[in-house]
Amino acid sequence: MSSVPEHTPRLRSAVGMMLCGAALTAWLGLSPAVAGAATPSLVVTPTAVSATGPTTVTVRGSDYLVPPHAEGTNVAGGVYVLFGWVASNVAWGPSARNAVDSNGQFGVTYSYPGEGGSGETRDDGSGSNRFVSFTNGGVSGSSTAFHMDAKGNWSTTITIAGPVYQWTDPGTGRTATVDCRVVQCGIYTFGAHGREPHQ
Repeated sequence: MSSVPEHTPRLRSAVGMMLCGAALTAWLGLSPAVAGAATPSLVVTPTAVSATGPTTVTVRGSDYLVPPHAEGTNVAGGVYVLFGWVASNVAWGPSARNAVDSNGQFGVTYSYPGEGGSGETRDDGSGSNRFVSFTNGGVSGSSTAFHMDAKGNWSTTITIAGPVYQWTDPGTGRTATVDCRVVQCGIYTFGAHGREPHQ
């Protein structure tokens, strides 16, 4: 068994992504760009993650696309904010799933701890996974304390338990361990739920 040298993973901002290993970067799982829309970004603080214990980081998103809706109307949906691993140079998020390859498959192109390690995603109450709703209230906004403003800006916290985590394949029950001191991990977002307006 080889030993992995312990070091303090560093956080750094990047437009489009946020990871941890020797450095923490941020990924945005985004739909194709909308003409005239601002480019979403993530900022994570603090910039260092403990190599041995939990660290709570603040994640701020800006310029996320909120579906058009009348003022006072609640919109179902939002984004998930997670800490975990994402494969590089592939279409990694759930929207990349197809019948041709393994892109977009949980455990193949991305993974995260929490909620028993399953591929189901929700704000699990532990602080390791967050759901940020498009609007406050309504079908999805009632299940989270975090929501976007009209310009797509939001803030939440994520608790990173440590540099090593496990996940379980919900289909097979197989468990796997990810060591973020060896592979690149980070904070990332992708779309959640529907986008239909609710009164």
